[in-house]
Amino acid sequence: MVSATMRVVPVKFSGTRSDSGPLTLGQRNVLLWAEDQTVFGAVQWQTLNLAPNLSLDDVTGAIGRLISRHESLRTLYALGTSGEWTQQVAASGELPVEVHEAGGRLDATEALLKQRLNEPFALDRELPIRAAVITSGRTPAKVVLVLTHMAADFASLDIIARDFRRLMRNSMGQAPGPPALHPLDQARLEMSPPARRRAEAALRYWETTLRGAPQCMLAVPGHQPADSGRRMATLRSRAAAHAMARIADRTRASQSVVILAAVATLLGLRTVNDRCQITSLCANRFTPASRDYVGTIAQDALITADLSADTFDGIIRATRTAALTAYYHGQYDAESLWRIIDRVSEDRGTKFHRDCVLNDLNGAAVQVQTGHRGRGDAADAMRDSRLVWADTDPRPLLFYFEVFRLTGHEVSLSVWADQSRFPPAEVEDFLLAVERLLVAADRRNVPAREIGELAGLRPVRRDASWRRIDSCWVEMPAAQQLLDDVVASVPGIDAAQVFCIRDVAGTRDVAGTRAAEALVAYASASGEWITPQILHAQCRQRLAGRHTAMAPAWYVICERPPDDLTCLDLWRRLPVRVEGSGRA
Repeated sequence: MVSATMRVVPVKFSGTRSDSGPLTLGQRNVLLWAEDQTVFGAVQWQTLNLAPNLSLDDVTGAIGRLISRHESLRTLYALGTSGEWTQQVAASGELPVEVHEAGGRLDATEALLKQRLNEPFALDRELPIRAAVITSGRTPAKVVLVLTHMAADFASLDIIARDFRRLMRNSMGQAPGPPALHPLDQARLEMSPPARRRAEAALRYWETTLRGAPQCMLAVPGHQPADSGRRMATLRSRAAAHAMARIADRTRASQSVVILAAVATLLGLRTVNDRCQITSLCANRFTPASRDYVGTIAQDALITADLSADTFDGIIRATRTAALTAYYHGQYDAESLWRIIDRVSEDRGTKFHRDCVLNDLNGAAVQVQTGHRGRGDAADAMRDSRLVWADTDPRPLLFYFEVFRLTGHEVSLSVWADQSRFPPAEVEDFLLAVERLLVAADRRNVPAREIGELAGLRPVRRDASWRRIDSCWVEMPAAQQLLDDVVASVPGIDAAQVFCIRDVAGTRDVAGTRAAEALVAYASASGEWITPQILHAQCRQRLAGRHTAMAPAWYVICERPPDDLTCLDLWRRLPVRVEGSGRA
């Protein structure tokens, strides 16, 4: 919708160079999200409130200088005939900036603008930034910026907001100089031998971690969800903020690591796991040159926290080591990573589920922070805690924990969860358990055996149909349903049954020794072409979304089925046509 009071002002920008080059690892990672890579739909919003008494020329001038300062905001992306993308930086140009008179209705005008400017970006012919100025009584009141993820990750938004405020305050002559690092520079750095070795080491780290971690942290008994799961719970807590500060001082960890350890501990407790696998965003801004970097450089870090320490402080120390290691290996070629994930999934018979994500919007700082000021008594502050629910968009995962608005006085902790695995009442219990654990650890090193009682959180109950196989919780009926679906879909397979068997030939656990238990599938097949490789491939094709299932480690194919498919002894008496792992 275009308001009657809308007009467009062309804003000129002029940078120091025009150049082109390959994409960065971060940009290539973002392109993997897009179904149609030439039209990218993922956008980020940035609303900046303006000081009074500014002219429109002041505001548009600052927008132009902002684009001039950051090359990522004036970059187009071209897809060559070879299928390779390049980034092309324009030295100068114009951005059409919309100006909307709100007539006193600032929030309503902003909402309409977000609808209007939410169209996908045409990456090869449109600047990766859109801008609008909202005026009230013809005086600028707000600036709305819309950016494609190709131009900026979440951490970039804070840098853009900071630079815009500086550019508004200062004249052109006093404005800050251009940052030391732009995406073209980053791409060239990533092609250097040291950077390539580090990226290769990151892939090795991911492979090692994936081979030993649970395939899904939320492999728990499911239930029918109450609704579509479009709500997020947020706990605003002074108590947690005070406790985090003092715990960080005592353990010499960052507050980010303290909250990560608390979440990992309670997830492990609830799901009955002695390790917790969490995906966390790594900002990848560890060098002085990258601190002012505007671009998409953040990537997933895969953290596996060891929860076996005797105390919560010990868990924090182990989590800090795990986080440092994961963040160090947080920059890699995403296409190569997915090939590794696929290979590991084939070997283990699992499906990698990015099911648990922690997003620290205050910055995933893992360095030691000392001198925190935890003011007041954390336990007393619990009476001021407030838990609220708000509408949000569903997420393509099972559990999302967000930390934001961390100050010396308060922190906001939010959880969105798939209600089939984590119902709303348990989401509330989990948030309050995080607060209770932090408060309990405020003044002392809490023994691990006391954490469940102090936090008020109990493990989920699993019946006898569950097995712990290769560090993964597997629901036997879910594994059988996987096989049943293969039988129903693939001609030539007459029947199949899965069993959990100890010491299966050809299987190994994560330490390389004989596995304690493994899944074995017995099948009868009239089709001569049915092989263990065919069965394994068919099982793997159907693993997506089956968080409690696993493909068998071994396949035994017989020419006919026994009278009782569920009797292992009867299957074992049949002549075997072929058997094997089905792996390459």
